[in-house]
Amino acid sequence: AQVYSLVSAQIKLGMINQDDEFSLEMELAERYCHEAQVQSYHFARALINLAEIHGRKGNLCKAQKYFAIMESIYMPTEHPKLLSAAYNVDRCAVGFATSALWFLQQGDVERAIERCEYVIK
Repeated sequence: AQVYSLVSAQIKLGMINQDDEFSLEMELAERYCHEAQVQSYHFARALINLAEIHGRKGNLCKAQKYFAIMESIYMPTEHPKLLSAAYNVDRCAVGFATSALWFLQQGDVERAIERCEYVIK
């Protein structure tokens, strides 16, 4: 993040030349955006941890709220390998299955089955 900020500032100040299409600045911004998303796996892991705790406490509404936030940032093609490497298990993937139980506890069988089908895919 610091490197991007420094280079970006230098580009904006004209210390680093770039073309009229802003190609260098755009490429740097796109790479930074990707890296920020990839690093979000720690945040996703923290969110599912909170969701699971609330679920165990029986506070299913809060559990589902934390789960929804995690789901919105979870990148199923990138995060599993990063989470497994960092934590030995992808708790976010496990959380998708756990959330099916929360739906069952609330009597929402249809959404529980949808969640199970999502996990299987």
